[in-house]
Amino acid sequence: RKWFRSPDSLMGFRKSSAKPKTGPPPPVEDEESPTVRMRNLGYTYATSETRHPKKKEDKHTILSFESVVTKELCTAALIADGHNGDAAATVAQEFLLHAISARLDRADEASIHAACTEAFGELHERCLKANPLSGSTVTVCLVNATRREVTCANVGDTFAILVPNMSEFGDKPVTLSTSHRMMDNPEEMERVKGLAGVEVKQGTNALGKPFGDLRAWPGGLAVVRGVGDGDCGAVVSCVPSCKTAHISPHISPCLP
Repeated sequence: RKWFRSPDSLMGFRKSSAKPKTGPPPPVEDEESPTVRMRNLGYTYATSETRHPKKKEDKHTILSFESVVTKELCTAALIADGHNGDAAATVAQEFLLHAISARLDRADEASIHAACTEAFGELHERCLKANPLSGSTVTVCLVNATRREVTCANVGDTFAILVPNMSEFGDKPVTLSTSHRMMDNPEEMERVKGLAGVEVKQGTNALGKPFGDLRAWPGGLAVVRGVGDGDCGAVVSCVPSCKTAHISPHISPCLP
């Protein structure tokens, strides 16, 4: 008679006589695929997320590929923090990384920035068609293993940080993304204040008193770059902030 700890509860035990299950063998990997080649170079990834138990509006994905002409080896990761439903975040998850990779004949800094800007614009239009009221922040990090560079393109306030692999090397974390929350970004505040028919003020609490961050009305957005949010009009900018950094031997790119 054998006893083992229940996987469903930290309390109590359960008796089992079942034999361990054996699944099918793992598929044979193509050693020449971009994913396997990135891993063989020492680039690995892990994902972890905490979701609201009811909303489940956040999405993430990852894609390894080669630039079309120069055959530079790249991996891109995406995080989308959705709101008003998951429609915009889902479109970002399914569309954006493939759209960026398809635009990259070369994977130099200027080409990546241009491809991201164009693809984010198309993503915004697709989100408006999918559900005009749904919106999302989007952060993309693209690692070029050939050049040892990482590029971040983002709209919103979902951060990307380049962090040391091991602290004893003394490398400091580098923030790659830009916050487009108005209270963090004077340029975005000025852009929104310059829009006709837009008012910047706090929301109100249950007592009718001003409360929380400054927001742009109509719409009530505090973070004024993103995709979707069709009810907010020109307040929403889908133009990403882009930044490229060199990857030192002691650094690994992370998307927190």
